[in-house]
Amino acid sequence: VTGVIYGVGPDDQPEPTADSLNVFLCCYDAQGHPYWMKTFAGPGGAAGTQLAQAPSGELLLAGRFEESFELGEETVTAAGSNDVFLTALDL
Repeated sequence: VTGVIYGVGPDDQPEPTADSLNVFLCCYDAQGHPYWMKTFAGPGGAAGTQLAQAPSGELLLAGRFEESFELGEETVTAAGSNDVFLTALDL
């Protein structure tokens, strides 16, 4: 599951940009309990909007962001006020 989280992650752990909207990616077990959660953040707002699995097994994550956005070890910068991202994650 992907979407938007405001400032805090699981167990109220503060995120790097606790005053903005951040992308979350969460995996649940068969009983519906969170198995793991990952967040991606930047100084502007960001939202995860689409998920798909690539034939190679990677998870494809798409969304939108403002200003700049930390996606793993890479920082991407918006060309305008809002921009989109697509990344392949090997989880």
